[in-house]
Amino acid sequence: MATTSDADAPRCPSCSYELTGLEALTCPECGTALERDFSRYRPSARHSPWVAVSPLRIWRSVPIVLFRPGLAFDRCRNASDLSARGSIAFALILSLLTILPWGAWRELAVWCEFASRHWSDAGASYFRDLFNDALTSRRFWIRLMQWESGSLLRLWLLFAILMLLVSGPRRDVGMALRRLFLFAPWLIVLELTFLFVGAFVCRCVPEPSTLFYSDWQSVEWKTVLFEDWWLKRALVPSFVIGVVFFRYVILLRWRMAAPLGLLVYPLITYLTILWSGMYLLVILWGK
Repeated sequence: MATTSDADAPRCPSCSYELTGLEALTCPECGTALERDFSRYRPSARHSPWVAVSPLRIWRSVPIVLFRPGLAFDRCRNASDLSARGSIAFALILSLLTILPWGAWRELAVWCEFASRHWSDAGASYFRDLFNDALTSRRFWIRLMQWESGSLLRLWLLFAILMLLVSGPRRDVGMALRRLFLFAPWLIVLELTFLFVGAFVCRCVPEPSTLFYSDWQSVEWKTVLFEDWWLKRALVPSFVIGVVFFRYVILLRWRMAAPLGLLVYPLITYLTILWSGMYLLVILWGK
């Protein structure tokens, strides 16, 4: 059984090689340059925000994941750095904070697009009418929360499948799943990007979420290349988020993460079309 000292032994920040007794300032396993004070490499000294469930720690960790993903995910290579409860709470809280106010996010995107073309008293009038007619309606909020729950779920499903397919052979499924939960801010950014880019590209928000529904006949290769141009709002965001996902969640090298990132766009487009159709069938069946 491992002792407390063994669990808190200093380890290389890149490959987790144990540094106890090492005299050189270079990791013998991966060659990473090390600082002279090895105590800073102990898990207890890393101050990882995801070891315990704490709202304050979770809020502080969001900008780290978004703007310093290398630092954030390098801290989470072992179970001692990223607890299961902490990672699940992190993903769940951020998902709920996206779903619950989705009506406000959606109407803000519509208003921004409207105001960019008609920045006058009409813009203020639109927002005032929206607040009086839509945002004060309980049915409005519930409907959009239901839609967005399904919309965000399809992103979690897609990236979970990709994680299992790539990480399964690497036998790192447990930690990869925790890092996937830690990836929540990027999935939310992807969802909001679909929303705002769609509003400006299409000059509309044709649905309450980002499912951008298309008919079943669109499930063809030409869909992402030649037809349904408004689906292409997913191209650049999907690639960027895909590369970050494969690099930091799956821990692949850049030369592997970049080409795999190209696959995310067609996958997310086809899944979205399929998911939209399934969702509408559920709605019709419920009626």
